[in-house]
Amino acid sequence: MKKTQFHPLLIAIYPGLILLSNNISQVVINDTLRVFLASILLATMSWVLAWVVIRDFKKAALITSLFLLLFFSYGHLFSLVRGISIGPILIGRTLFVFPLFMLVFCLASWLILKRSSANEILNNMSNVISLFLLVVPLYLIFSYHIEAEIIKNRQQSNAMVESARSVPGEYPNIYYIILDMHARSDVLQAIYDYDNTWFIESLRELGFYVADQSTSNYSSTLQSLSSSLNMEYINYLQDIYGYDSINREPFGLLLAQNKITAVLKSKGYNTGAFQSGDFYTEFRDADIYIKPSPEEIRRYQNFWALNSFEGIFLQSTMIRIFYDLDVVRSEAIIENTIETPYQLHRLKILKTVESLPDFALETEPYFVFAHIVSPHPPYVFGPKGQDIKHDQPFSLSGPGRQNGGQKNIKLYVDQLHFVDMIILDTIEEILANSKTPPIIIIQGDHGPVSYNGEDEINKVNMKEQHAILNAFYFPGQSYDLLYPSVTPVNSFRIILNTFFDEDYELLLDKNYFIPHARPYEFIDVTNRAVSDPLLP
Repeated sequence: MKKTQFHPLLIAIYPGLILLSNNISQVVINDTLRVFLASILLATMSWVLAWVVIRDFKKAALITSLFLLLFFSYGHLFSLVRGISIGPILIGRTLFVFPLFMLVFCLASWLILKRSSANEILNNMSNVISLFLLVVPLYLIFSYHIEAEIIKNRQQSNAMVESARSVPGEYPNIYYIILDMHARSDVLQAIYDYDNTWFIESLRELGFYVADQSTSNYSSTLQSLSSSLNMEYINYLQDIYGYDSINREPFGLLLAQNKITAVLKSKGYNTGAFQSGDFYTEFRDADIYIKPSPEEIRRYQNFWALNSFEGIFLQSTMIRIFYDLDVVRSEAIIENTIETPYQLHRLKILKTVESLPDFALETEPYFVFAHIVSPHPPYVFGPKGQDIKHDQPFSLSGPGRQNGGQKNIKLYVDQLHFVDMIILDTIEEILANSKTPPIIIIQGDHGPVSYNGEDEINKVNMKEQHAILNAFYFPGQSYDLLYPSVTPVNSFRIILNTFFDEDYELLLDKNYFIPHARPYEFIDVTNRAVSDPLLP
């Protein structure tokens, strides 16, 4: 270690590893490869350049590591000070922060060049520190995957197939359509100043029952769908995995091995699913799995296109300067790097909606699950389906209403309006093509996120977060078991009881809020989901 300097390469790897470890349950490893390759390439080129200029290997290593530390930390530190003022002077802006970083780099480099005697010690310390830096993210990544394997071996689907009974007659297709983050009508009217009466009344005219007081049982997608597809509350996971676990694999397994699919398969149903862009809700082993064709993808895909992980990573580095100063405004650059993943996301949504009616032409019964990640961000549709232009890298997350401002409120409403339009057309086509009248559920998995940040439990509007669109189409309008405040946990219990001669007990309708960083902390907010005032 005394004669070898390897810390620049380890420091280059660290930012990608820590981002991966913090998002391990939501990232495909292949999406991270270019980040690590580019980071190593940047470190190598910087090191070589520093050596060419200085002609001292040890000093070049220290200056390279200094540069990498500043380069990879810039976005994080800028986010902390952004918008901060001292008196009348706005210091939290690029034109102040970037020169400050450059000043630090120049002064520290000057000290390295001047103080040769300390460089040996600094290099050895940097080697040791960089090794220790890697320990935490590597531990988190490997322990996550080890725990995931243990979970897979331990957690088996407990599908309630023992009660499956055959019922005479032709089985109807069952469509479970999730419109991610679709708010309830009263929330849209009060907070978003949008009247979707046209959509609700159109559904009713088609014969739908709209549960106009419905709420989601959980405030996040994975927990909400794990519950609804398994027809039970999943709070027991808290006792198994604890408050502090960040391993989302149990939710993935509950989704992949869900009970309603097992029950319906035992009755002779086939399954249909779609590529959603959400790793855990893409049921790739379905009998029919629909995704955009290679030809459709090639219209948008290119080598330079950034995936979600790469986009978040770049925003944490000094590269964000080019976005903040509007340097990256060439249409070709934007199209090739930023817009491509948005276009692919748009393509997945349209492919799903356009393909749903095809199942009505199948001769065997199908249980069709469609998770449409919309009107949830990212925003890719205008009110008439227009393309939305973007200036930031792609991400499936988005700002809350109180964080995002009026611009994001309008984007949400516009996207919701268009999605409702095309869903309505799709439903009409499904009904027209179906020889046997189908069962259809159109449901939000949770409501809009009103606030992202600290102290979520007190600052989130729980009615907005949980109030959802929830509409049912039953053959013969057999709606006796439905009621205005029905929640997703009871959806398939009611369907099995109504159409398959089952006898499931309906559960109490309750609502649980889940802090973003603690996926197993289920906070009962049932009262607040009803009583929180709807304020704009």
